[in-house]
Amino acid sequence: MKYPLQTQGAEPATLSADHLDRKLESSLTNSERVLACCMIARGHLEAGDYDVGCAALASWWKFGEWPTQAGLSNRAAAELLLTVGILNGWIASTRQVPGEQKQAAGLLNGAVALFEQLGDRVKALEARIELAG
Repeated sequence: MKYPLQTQGAEPATLSADHLDRKLESSLTNSERVLACCMIARGHLEAGDYDVGCAALASWWKFGEWPTQAGLSNRAAAELLLTVGILNGWIASTRQVPGEQKQAAGLLNGAVALFEQLGDRVKALEARIELAG
């Protein structure tokens, strides 16, 4: 699956989930890859590039599904749930997808629980703020 990117050149570049995977898989653990891809996705989310945000997380998540967390550290799983919860909520809201706000809330509640277990009150609060929004 390929997603268009905004570029300065004449033709748009594309970003594929496979391309991201190849770039990141050589030197990082799976948890490190998740954390890196969550940062990439969050940057695109803030710019309104939901499709590129989805592409960054495609190895672990598809819209409307629960993300794959097997083998991830608790920190990586929490970040994945937070990022996917935010993305799921934004897509559901902007595209008016019925039922997906509940899915987003479930993902964000999972992130809250994991961050609290890790003792990270700041990230737990961030997830709660997203839930309230």
